[in-house]
Amino acid sequence: MKLKRNQIILIIAFIISSLCFILVSPLFNANMASATTSDDWPMFGHDPSHSGSSNSTGPLSIYQSDNYQLGRFNDSDRSFCVVAGVVYVGSDPLTNIVNNTMFHYGVFYAVDAKTGAKIWSYTTDTGYSPPCVADGTVYVGSGDKVFAFNAISGEIIWTFTGYSADLFLSAPCVVNGVVYFGSDSGILYALNAKTGAKIWSYQTEARAGYWSGVDSSPSVVNDIVYFGARNGIVYALNAGSGEKIWEYATGNAVWSSPCVANGVVYIGSTDDNVYALNAASGAKIWNYSTGYWVTSSPCFANGAVYVGSLDHCVYALNAISGAKIWNFTTGDGVPSSPCFANGVIYVGSEDGKVYALNAASGEKIWSYYTTTVAAAPCIANGVVYVVAYNGYLYAFRDLPDQLYSTVAVVVSIVALIIVIISLWIFYARKKRKKTNYTV
Repeated sequence: MKLKRNQIILIIAFIISSLCFILVSPLFNANMASATTSDDWPMFGHDPSHSGSSNSTGPLSIYQSDNYQLGRFNDSDRSFCVVAGVVYVGSDPLTNIVNNTMFHYGVFYAVDAKTGAKIWSYTTDTGYSPPCVADGTVYVGSGDKVFAFNAISGEIIWTFTGYSADLFLSAPCVVNGVVYFGSDSGILYALNAKTGAKIWSYQTEARAGYWSGVDSSPSVVNDIVYFGARNGIVYALNAGSGEKIWEYATGNAVWSSPCVANGVVYIGSTDDNVYALNAASGAKIWNYSTGYWVTSSPCFANGAVYVGSLDHCVYALNAISGAKIWNFTTGDGVPSSPCFANGVIYVGSEDGKVYALNAASGEKIWSYYTTTVAAAPCIANGVVYVVAYNGYLYAFRDLPDQLYSTVAVVVSIVALIIVIISLWIFYARKKRKKTNYTV
């Protein structure tokens, strides 16, 4: 059957418009996914269990990398938070000389997550712990004090002062109106989140040949507080009373923070091992030996435990058996704690790079050179944030939402115009033929 010219035009128009909609639909879907999978990062390890896993998507390629200079970040546990479009991050102790006098100070920042513009800041005479944000309040340690700031204005709500020997480097964890955090003197504190009043404290024991102190950020699951200490012991305390439930001794200091999933506590130690402990009893389920210290904190996703080691590797371990699934070798130690989003592991290394790895295979998706990256990355609303030794805060993202929307609108309009013109031509020809028949 021979097709008429107007039929051919309609078929071509239909094909072109269909192709336009096919091309534009992924852009709409990507934009929709970004809207529906948005997820803040309110504390170290993302949540009270320190899963290190986000519901957000992460960049699969680096279309855009922004960096904002803030201060100096070089602590192995220097993490930060991203909540409601704001990044909360503190600097390490900085040094300045004025009139031949040297003094130290630290700055805590709240910056716009999209632009890096400073919203507010607060300066003390020392550095800051990683923060935690809950119910509109930012909790962060600095020196022998813990501060509660209004998240929007930066106004101080309350201040808790510990012992003179206290140095608060542990990232706070807020659960059910209680702030839990550790100190350099080996004490774990529980404070009322609204008032800062002390509810209880627990003093870890001294062990011959070991340092004292709690750098580990506590995780809180099922009314139990889990944390590690420099004395090499992993603790489980009753969250309400502070009473010890169990303890497990590793072979060296524990700077890693626990990740709790499916009734198991996963944690690293500077005895080179990653441990899996029964969350109820503290009994060892398995341990995996790496080539050097494990100061990185594990993250858990899809039945696997991901963790870095100072032996230069990132490991993926079977969560049940501890068997190695894969390892990826970087150019230096990995004190950075991995985080997971949408099938991708994001982690930093002391080789100066940020890596995106396929969570199933360990294959590198992309990497980006900054300087030493010891901090744990954060993922929020499709963006990966990292702080590096050079004092910059980096933001890695895919195509900006605005560009997605612009392209989608333009292509949709073009498709619509093609359809309208085609229909106009078709009906114009049909009407002309009808007029000829009438005449």
